[in-house]
This record gives sequence, structure tokens and C-alpha cells, in this order.
Amino acid sequence: MELIVASTLLTIVLTGVYTTFSTSIRMWRSGESNYETYEDARRAFGILSRELRAIPPEALHLMSGTVNTLEFVTLTKPMSVEEERLKRLMWVSYSVVSETRGDRTILQREEAVVEGPLPVAVAEGARGNMQKLELGRSYQFTLARNVEDLYLYYQWALPQPHPPQLPPYPPLMVGDTRIEAGVPQNMQFSLTLHDPGAASLRSTFTDYVTFRGETSPAPRYLRPLRGD
Repeated sequence: MELIVASTLLTIVLTGVYTTFSTSIRMWRSGESNYETYEDARRAFGILSRELRAIPPEALHLMSGTVNTLEFVTLTKPMSVEEERLKRLMWVSYSVVSETRGDRTILQREEAVVEGPLPVAVAEGARGNMQKLELGRSYQFTLARNVEDLYLYYQWALPQPHPPQLPPYPPLMVGDTRIEAGVPQNMQFSLTLHDPGAASLRSTFTDYVTFRGETSPAPRYLRPLRGD
């Protein structure tokens, strides 16, 4: 009887210990996954924001993008260890692509050193001139994994007419999910990541960039205004 009672008590204690240990491991794995997701978003937004703010004036007309892709020329240090770690004029692009191995999607950054002169801006935009850039070898880098969506939104400030005797009205912000050539006044980017350990868990991170100084006028397809 004593052996049966002792075995029963030992089983109860070990069951409690195992349950506590298993719960702690699951919580730790969940927290680690959430931390990695946050770090991926923070790193991606930090790099993108820094490079957008470093676009030189002579390359403003070379930005182009859609709702989930973006390319521009900026002054930054190459990420590749095969290039000199000095600030140089670089062509960079951001896009969401499928991972080479596996069924996951990633936020990919591609870079190449600009080795020739920049094309001159033309009246109807410079998207075609991007193809005329003389670039060195291109390198690709993964900034975030388990990416569900990348959303880019571009905004321009349009002056509003007002009576001469009144102070100027605040500019009207209009926007679209594409930009043909030029730098808008504001840019919003959102990145949605999912937890690989919980298929139903999604996290969306959003950041903004406001460009100072010279920017491009609102594109023609936003005139007449069609809403913000």
C-alpha cells in the first residue's frame, strides 16, 4: 500500500512538473518567434527609412514603385561584403518574393553600385531612364521572412486656391499606390508578417517617411483629384 501511495504521489508530482515545463517551453518559443518577427520589421523599416532619406537631389526623378515594389537611387553603404564599406551612389530595390528554398515569402532588398552618370529627368517622367543606369554587380539580401504583404502608399501635397485676403489653406493630400517618377511628399509603408508557429497569428507594422526639401509634383493621373 505504501508503494502504491508513493507511486501515485510521484506520478502526480511528475505530471505537474511536466505540464509546467511544457507550458514554459511553448511560451518561450512563442515569445522568441514574436521577437524575431518584431526584429525583422524593425530592421527592414530602419534600412528603408534611412535610404529613402539619403536620396540625393540629382536622383529624385529616378524613384518609381507600385503597391508592393520600390526602386530608387540613394547614397548609402553597400551591404555586400564584396564591396567597399563606404557610402556610394547605389541603386536599390525592395520587393516581396518567394524564397529560393521552401514555400515562404521574404522581403528582398537588391543593390548595385551606380558606375555611370545618372540619366537626366525628362518631361514625361524618367521610369524608362532607369534602364539606362550603368550598374555594377547586383546583390540580393533577405530583410524579413514569413512576409504576408508589403503595402506602399505615396502622397503628394497640392496647394488649394484661396481668396487673396485670407491666409493660405492647408495643402490637400492626394495619394496613390504607384509612382512613375519622382519623390512624393510623404510615403507610408506597412509590412505584414505571420508567426510560423501559429498560422492564424498576423502582425502588421507601419511606418511613415516625410521628405524634406525638393520633391516632385503630383503626377498627372491624380489631376483632376480622385480622392486621397
